[in-house]
Amino acid sequence: MNCSDQEHHNQHMCVLNAENKIDLVHALSSEPTVQCNICLAKAKAAENVCDPRELPDIAWMGDGADMVDTKQTESWTPHPKGPQEEK
Repeated sequence: MNCSDQEHHNQHMCVLNAENKIDLVHALSSEPTVQCNICLAKAKAAENVCDPRELPDIAWMGDGADMVDTKQTESWTPHPKGPQEEK
């Protein structure tokens, strides 16, 4: 183990996952800003992983809503048989 903070290792995502502390892991990993270089766990804060690296800011990409045609112009036509079910 190459943890950069052995003193607080018990608070890192790898240990919390191993201890099955799912609610805490979820709370510490929503909206992640860092990723561990060792186990690849993502977390909000660098102090929650062994070897943190900053995640790129991808907020500029948006959620894709700007690509939706809400006017349903004539160029959009529904499938003649309606929605198709997968077999």
